Amino acid sequence: MTISVKDLAKALAEKRETTQKEALETIEDLFELVLEKSKSGDKVKVPLGYFEQIVRPARKGHNPQTGKAIEIPESRVLKFKVSSSVKNSLN
Repeated sequence: MTISVKDLAKALAEKRETTQKEALETIEDLFELVLEKSKSGDKVKVPLGYFEQIVRPARKGHNPQTGKAIEIPESRVLKFKVSSSVKNSLN
């Protein structure tokens, strides 16, 4: 089962006795800040683990349809690393 952001906002609103709109804005603001801080190179720690921007270097690859060699450019991605306490609680 997949839980949406709206579902999380509804549960948060019930837990905090606030409106679903305020809870949704809080969740959206949180993830906006995580992305903003990660883009600036900061590691963002949260109770479940941490978010960190990593750089994938440029590399050579091939087109699987034609077999022709291609150059894959450098890219930046957001990585999430789960904390050991969360891993232990799941197992």
